[in-house]
Amino acid sequence: MAVGYREHAAHYVARTHKECTLEALDALLQLPEGQSSNYGVGVLVSHSTAQLLRTYFTPTGPFANFNFTVDPAGRLPHATINNLIQQLTGMPDAQHQARVVAGRQWANFAARADERFRQIRFAEGRDASEKLFSNLRVVDSSPVTTFNGGTMWLGDVMDNAYRQGCCTLLAFYPTNGGSGHEVAVHQTAADTFHLFDPNYGTYQCSAVGLRRCLQQLFVAPYTPAAPTVLDGGVAVYRRRDSANQPAIGAWGGRAYTILERIPQQQ
Repeated sequence: MAVGYREHAAHYVARTHKECTLEALDALLQLPEGQSSNYGVGVLVSHSTAQLLRTYFTPTGPFANFNFTVDPAGRLPHATINNLIQQLTGMPDAQHQARVVAGRQWANFAARADERFRQIRFAEGRDASEKLFSNLRVVDSSPVTTFNGGTMWLGDVMDNAYRQGCCTLLAFYPTNGGSGHEVAVHQTAADTFHLFDPNYGTYQCSAVGLRRCLQQLFVAPYTPAAPTVLDGGVAVYRRRDSANQPAIGAWGGRAYTILERIPQQQ
């Protein structure tokens, strides 16, 4: 479990920037070459594709005549495109790593997590589980975003982070640094949610109840704490274990990934 968690990410993506760039280059190969006085001979490259290429290649050499501020940005001959595909194919995909800002590729993480847990179960004398991470796919995701106040991200999460029939991984981060905390939410009906917190278990609630739970945990108490509770006037995950510990800052950052089960073929 610990090894698997170390490879976890704040949010996940279905396709990496490298995959998207290779697909864009392959699409350019299908287009005929042309010629223009300002860009020379080659296939016209759109502004969006040029920005993808700029992520992996320096704006020199074949991009010397590019103007990355306009659309189209330039031209590339077929021979150059093939060369770029070979170069990029040989590069490691940064989004196969944990905690990458752009989001880790879900399929890569899922395959590694499935193998980790398969090894654990075999070591315990159990059969491999049929409930695989690789049976899920990314519907949508949002990277770590910092808000000025918890009520702002709370409204954003309630409006955008859930889909009926899907499970959402929610990651929260304190604005003054430190480790984050993650919960999961499974929406099973229009107004039925199951909130899982690793410290408190699973609770079924309505949308209103879910909002109150997240408020209680990360924003401000909805249900008052007993007078004897240390830091009882702040959110649960801002309370310290000891008065000698430094204060825990507001939870102003959030990220999420919405996952759904891949339909099984009959």
